[in-house]
Amino acid sequence: MKRISCLLLAMCAVLLAPVCAAAQTPPQSPRVIWIYREDTRPGRGTAHVRVEREFAQHWAKSKVDPFLAMEAVSGNAAEVMFLSSYDSLAAMEKEFQAFGKAANGPEYEALERREAEVVSSVRSMVAVLRADLSYKPERLMSVLPQSRYFNIETFRVRLGRETDFAAGAKLFQQAFEKLKREQPYVMYQVIRGAPDGIYMLFSPIRSFKEFDDEYASQGAFLQAMGEDNMSNLMKSTGDVFISMESNVYSFNPSMSNVPKDFAAVDPQFWTPQIIVKRAPAGKRTSAKPAAEGKIP
Repeated sequence: MKRISCLLLAMCAVLLAPVCAAAQTPPQSPRVIWIYREDTRPGRGTAHVRVEREFAQHWAKSKVDPFLAMEAVSGNAAEVMFLSSYDSLAAMEKEFQAFGKAANGPEYEALERREAEVVSSVRSMVAVLRADLSYKPERLMSVLPQSRYFNIETFRVRLGRETDFAAGAKLFQQAFEKLKREQPYVMYQVIRGAPDGIYMLFSPIRSFKEFDDEYASQGAFLQAMGEDNMSNLMKSTGDVFISMESNVYSFNPSMSNVPKDFAAVDPQFWTPQIIVKRAPAGKRTSAKPAAEGKIP
C-alpha cells in the first residue's frame, strides 16, 4: 500500500477518525475521503495480504494516520480497497506532505518492491461527503467497529440529472425514517479520479443476516416509500442513471491500521494475535535445531 504518489492511507472517521481528547461528542463522518484501489495479481492473494500487513505495521510505527483495508467479496474479487479520511482538502494536502517523511528508507523501499510483484493495477479517487443524501451519518462510528463489511453502492448519474438523483435519495431517507431504521449509511460524491456524476453509498454491515432481513422487509419498505413514489423512481431510472452497482467488501484487520480506541470495541477482531508456527522437531541424529516457520 503506497501513498507517496497517491496518498493511499485509509479511513479515520467513516472509517476511523480519531477523537480529540477534549471533544465530548462522537466523531462525525469525514468530509473528505481518499479511496485507493489495488488489483491483486492472479495467485498472489496471500502474498499481497502479507506485504500489506507489513505496510500497516510500517505506517503504525511511523505514526501515520490510521486507515481501513477491505477485500472485495463480490464484483472484482481481486480488488483491495484502502480508505483514508480528512476534515478538508487542505488537511489532505498537509497529510500528504507529512507522509513523505515515512515513505522513504530501505524498509519502505523493500516493501514497495515486494508490492509491485503482487499488484497489477492501482487507482485513487477523492470524494466529499453529501450529508444531505446520507441517513443518520452521526451514527456511523458507533456501529462501524462492530461491523465486518461495507456494502458499497456506486451510482453514475447522467450529467444534468443530479437534482433528480437527490430527490430520489431523499425519498429513501423518508422511507427509512418511517421504518425507524437505526442502521446508517453515508453518501460521498467523487470529485477527482473518476468520470463526473459518480456517487458512492457506504453501508456498514455486521453480518450477511442483515441482507436476509432486508429482503424479508421489502414489503414494509415499499409501503413506507409509497407505491406512486416507487413507480415514478423505477420509470425514471434509465433517464437518471448511466449505471448502478452494488458490492460487498470484507474488512481485513491485519491489513488495517486502526486507532486504539476503535480497536478496543472489539479487540479480538481488530487486533488478532499472530501465531508463529514452528516446524516439527527433527530426529535426535540431527545436529541442527528445529527451524522456525514463517509467520502466515
